[in-house]
Amino acid sequence: MKLPYRNNCFVPKEKLTKYLLNPRHARGKDKARFFTRMGFNEEEYELLEKELISLARKNEVMKIRDSESQMKYDIKGIIKTPTGREVSITTVWAIDRGKRKPRFITAYPLERKKFGKSV
Repeated sequence: MKLPYRNNCFVPKEKLTKYLLNPRHARGKDKARFFTRMGFNEEEYELLEKELISLARKNEVMKIRDSESQMKYDIKGIIKTPTGREVSITTVWAIDRGKRKPRFITAYPLERKKFGKSV
């Protein structure tokens, strides 16, 4: 199954600049270390945004979680990095009840060992 309404998916800028690419974020710093090592950065966050949206549109949903307010979808796939590498990641997207716009929640390396060591 593909992500519902995948052509409408979006990544809030703050989710990238203040969390996923922010080495000072309490919960996101390990992810930021991984993504910056792959060549992504806060100033050019659009490069990562483009890869995340492409992954969500092309790949199959691997897991669905249902709650009262939203549905969450895990999608695994490969992104191209500014360093020229291709890396496997898992992304999480949410669709709020009554909406038709998948919203990016998070991403992490497919192998969830220690972000500083696995790729």
